[in-house]
Amino acid sequence: MPGVARMLVLLLASVVLGGCARMDRASRSSLVGQAAPEISGTDLAGEPISLRDYRGKVVLLDFWQTFCPPCKMMHEHEKNLLALFGTEKFAVLGVNLDGDAKVGLKTQELDHMTWRSVWDSSGLINLRWGAQGTPWLYLIDAKGKVRQELPGAPRSTSELEKQIAALIEEGEAAKDK
Repeated sequence: MPGVARMLVLLLASVVLGGCARMDRASRSSLVGQAAPEISGTDLAGEPISLRDYRGKVVLLDFWQTFCPPCKMMHEHEKNLLALFGTEKFAVLGVNLDGDAKVGLKTQELDHMTWRSVWDSSGLINLRWGAQGTPWLYLIDAKGKVRQELPGAPRSTSELEKQIAALIEEGEAAKDK
């Protein structure tokens, strides 16, 4: 029995530390450096939403689902990022992969998520973006270009904070020209 317990601990640790993400990226190309594919549909409350609505802001796009412990940890990081950067030049946008929007909406309420999430009911958004697990993050600049792809939950958000700050500064410098 100790061997089984050890395997369960290792399995749990890999999920918590790495996310619910498959890391096999050899079979697809990255979106980094490309224009972000459009996302439009309805949010978890059934209201229309589009990635285009966030143009002019740096966007952290987060593919998530309710039954993913690293996703819940990421929600806490995202709240901190919004507190740090505000909402004038930065936004978090979720893409929820739950089979039922009501489940995602309940999680959004329980986790005090102040940002909206598109409900990917068909899985087509996930397929178009190539996210291979959850959480799966994309950092999009103010011009709508994918600048970073982050599979799994980052172990530390300090590097992510630096990247967001640099993109906000870059966006501001472009406005001044």
